[in-house]
Amino acid sequence: MKFTPHSLFAITSTLLLGLGTIFASRTFDIILHDCFYVIGYLPISISFSLISGLMALIYFILQKTGKRINQKIGFWHWSLFNFGWVLLAISFNLEQLIKNYNVVEYAITVLLLGGLTTFLISFLTFAFGVFKAFRNKDI
Repeated sequence: MKFTPHSLFAITSTLLLGLGTIFASRTFDIILHDCFYVIGYLPISISFSLISGLMALIYFILQKTGKRINQKIGFWHWSLFNFGWVLLAISFNLEQLIKNYNVVEYAITVLLLGGLTTFLISFLTFAFGVFKAFRNKDI
């Protein structure tokens, strides 16, 4: 099986949805700036799964219409996307791993910002690939 960006995003989407259903009863406890948020695993998993599935669909449609995105750009996009959600997942569970409150608060903030920045870079990489695909016929 040849791994293309749309197949990798489809696999990621299925994996995220599966993990969300397995850990559906667990919750994230997030403390940010004196606010306490409790979010379930399933809604977070469904949202990341939908984003990943949408990316797979966009890659598939672009491939079928002849506007192929460069494979390297697609793999960078997939890698950065996965690195971002892993950083976010670690930040959500960090409070349970580390007992020192001061370390947890700053580490969670750094990991959240790192994950969100990685997602932003991932989507900028995707936008660059789409721009190049529509600008040039053969990339």
